[in-house]
Amino acid sequence: MIRNKGLLLSLFVLLAASFGEAQQRCAQVFSKVSAHTSWAQSAVEKPLDVLEDFFVKNKNLSDVEKTKLMMKEDMRKTFFRLQALARMLEPQGRDFFREQREYFKSLEDATGKLDLAAALRKEAEQIGNTRLVAHFQKQEVAAQRFLLSTMRASGLWNKPEATIAKLKRDFVDNGNWETGSKEREFLIKIISNYAKDLHKSVKENEFDNADIEKGLHELRRRLRWILIQAMSLDGFVQLQSAPKPKKEISSWFTGVRAENPELLIGKFMRTSSPVVDAPILVPQSEFALITDLVSKIGKSKDSAEMQIYFKEAMEATGASVSEKNEVLKKLDEALQAEAVDHRELARQMQSQLAETKLLKEFAENLEKMN
Repeated sequence: MIRNKGLLLSLFVLLAASFGEAQQRCAQVFSKVSAHTSWAQSAVEKPLDVLEDFFVKNKNLSDVEKTKLMMKEDMRKTFFRLQALARMLEPQGRDFFREQREYFKSLEDATGKLDLAAALRKEAEQIGNTRLVAHFQKQEVAAQRFLLSTMRASGLWNKPEATIAKLKRDFVDNGNWETGSKEREFLIKIISNYAKDLHKSVKENEFDNADIEKGLHELRRRLRWILIQAMSLDGFVQLQSAPKPKKEISSWFTGVRAENPELLIGKFMRTSSPVVDAPILVPQSEFALITDLVSKIGKSKDSAEMQIYFKEAMEATGASVSEKNEVLKKLDEALQAEAVDHRELARQMQSQLAETKLLKEFAENLEKMN
């Protein structure tokens, strides 16, 4: 959950902070990759090394200490990175990658539930409503228990050495690890096809839905995956301007950069130095516009979501009409946000994407530049 005082909610704040400390540790262990080494396999090994470093080093901590440290160091981003890589490799046709995507998604989901519950409780404390504080505290305790249960079942909690060693062996044994141009083309196609499919979805106004989860939230998730795919291959991708951007894209980019002069040097846009001689070139302007959209939708989405969760909590706790009105007024003041029509926002974003053909342009330039 995002607010001016640093309230965190979702994962593409997750990526708004790039991959944080976890990404930095990954970058530190990158070395120049041989032409005979699989890019995808190397990309998978790095976050697995991060998991190994964290869970083996801290395996003797108490459950409470380990949970706090895991949330503080944001291991959620590492789970998400592995989930993204497994998803990208699913077209190989192996059930293994689908199973691994689900495995890491379960870990990311469990940490996300605790993030959300803690954010809601903190917001209720800021507003000063004891009824809601108690309600969200119960949710936070339940989320802590769920996370602990999930982590124990994962094997990372109590048997990290054996669990991670098996993960590494299984990835090696189950992947069709290509090298050179064939693998490069495979990865480019994964990112390009995803963007093209999303372009078709926004043209059909797929995310115009009264249910915020199926509408605005899903639009943001789908846009975010383009960014995640590229960031998951950090060290194997580089951002670079396309030779001839279309007028609609160029004008849009100029306007956004005028609003945000630091757009191209923000955390979202940082990539490590390439570890291969011919990294995948990602069109910079289009990529930057997608990051800007994800960020803007995120801010409005988080306000809308916070309002929804607070309304549901007040209904569940039997708050009076006057108390509901007072709480929602304080919430809007705290968030410094007006009520958000999430369905109308989803319509506007889809219209802009469809008219400018941003996603199609991103995919086509990705292919042309490589």
